Amino acid sequence: MYRKAIAAARKDKARRQQTGVTEEQLAQFKEAFELFDADKSGCIDEKELRACMRAVGFDVSKQEVQRMIASVDDDGSGTIEFPEFMKLMCQQQERKDPKEDVKRVFMLYDTQGKGHITVDDLQRACRQLGESMSDAQLAEMLRIADVDKDGEVRPSDFYRTMRKTSLY
Repeated sequence: MYRKAIAAARKDKARRQQTGVTEEQLAQFKEAFELFDADKSGCIDEKELRACMRAVGFDVSKQEVQRMIASVDDDGSGTIEFPEFMKLMCQQQERKDPKEDVKRVFMLYDTQGKGHITVDDLQRACRQLGESMSDAQLAEMLRIADVDKDGEVRPSDFYRTMRKTSLY
């Protein structure tokens, strides 16, 4: 049993080095794979993959799922095993648009669709998260995030701030 655990750990390390995936990402991929391998067969079929992709934020059609499986199905089984799943997830992450992700986060603050974030928006978010910040602290956050200094934090300001602070 001990030797199997060591062999599995070595495989995981080699896989991470090969794909550039962090340990945290690998754990997330494994968790997702196991969660969506509904029948516990050790592989994911078309239906399971489509549910999985939707759960991780990719809206895909049946045809796209079929193409995805075909692109990574090294053994031609019509299903994907974990190494193939990991390859697919890495491909999908490379295709993800960071600006689109930041836009979605921006919309979590701008719930009224005004096109900018206000102190009131930040106060509401703080309340929802159980955080306590003064109006002065929130105003200072907005001042820093207002990259173009027009008095409003628009999506472009928000994106630049997220990139500049390495939060995304």
